[in-house]
Amino acid sequence: MNQRISANIHNLTDLWKTGSEAFQSYFEQDDYAYCYIPRSQWPNRLWLTQISNSTAPAKIPPLLAVHQDPMTFSFFDTTLGDGENIFSLLAPYGISEKSMQWGMSFTPNKTFPADDQLTVQRISSATNMEGWSVNFQLAFGYCISVETLEKTADKIEYYHLVYQNENVGTLLLHQTDGVLGIHSLGIIPAMRGKGLAKKAMYWALNKAISRKARLVTLQASAMAKPMYEKLGFTSEFIMRNFHLKQ
Repeated sequence: MNQRISANIHNLTDLWKTGSEAFQSYFEQDDYAYCYIPRSQWPNRLWLTQISNSTAPAKIPPLLAVHQDPMTFSFFDTTLGDGENIFSLLAPYGISEKSMQWGMSFTPNKTFPADDQLTVQRISSATNMEGWSVNFQLAFGYCISVETLEKTADKIEYYHLVYQNENVGTLLLHQTDGVLGIHSLGIIPAMRGKGLAKKAMYWALNKAISRKARLVTLQASAMAKPMYEKLGFTSEFIMRNFHLKQ
């Protein structure tokens, strides 16, 4: 696995770990790790830390089913081929693929135009947190609970995107070892089509420059991938997300 892919995956899984450790709900075994937050749909993830002969598909379904809220198994397809193999192994256990994201990275080497139409504000109070949680659910269709924000806002950077004095979206930054991860960039449906996501990316990339980050990483949906490519990001792996069939 090359260093850029490794740095990307580490930034993401460290974010999941940081979020769940506040609830004492991060667990590691020999070949997998998982985390879960009650009354929240994030991070609630299971992933492999290594692939070995002992990595049995039969281990995965019970872990996805043990909690009341949905769990997701995220598989990092770093060879752009293993994902099909893992799917064929999981399908007999009632597991289906629900989404794909592209692991992308960018070397920050230039500043981007600042835009005073969009303001980026870090959340700081319970009221801010409730609004952030609401907007996140509007943008992404699932929940990061206010309780999660309250317990992790000192370790994870959650930001409001403010346009014309209204909170219109969300952004999350997480830094690990000189790598700035951009996560949870979402615009509420009523405010899409105004170029606000691109403006937020300019802000985040300039933040990476000011922090002297050596690499910027993210995981893109199919819809957002073209925007990131235009900014100079390159795709390096696929994250395939699986869940138990309902």
